[in-house]
Amino acid sequence: MTWDEMACAVKKSKLMELRGQQDHYLEVVVGTADLPPVTALLDSYFGSPLKPSGERASVEAEGYARPFGGVQAGQILYVRKIENGVEGALLWPWASGLSVTVKIFS
Repeated sequence: MTWDEMACAVKKSKLMELRGQQDHYLEVVVGTADLPPVTALLDSYFGSPLKPSGERASVEAEGYARPFGGVQAGQILYVRKIENGVEGALLWPWASGLSVTVKIFS
């Protein structure tokens, strides 16, 4: 699966909002109840998260996440190293517990 195919599959998921889409960047909002299929896609593409929820971010994780707003304890960061850089995804749960912002980048 390519990055474009993975991003397209995420867009076909049940979304609450498509916030932004540019070359090699996608930002969507997913309801918490509809998140498992998106997480399954991310797991299959990226593998295990570099920074799982509930853990403190490493210096490496902070470096990857900083351009996209950083990553806090309750958030998740996936990273996949590629020949010319990195690809990644951030999952930011909302305080309400009802939604999650998903940012996918390359």
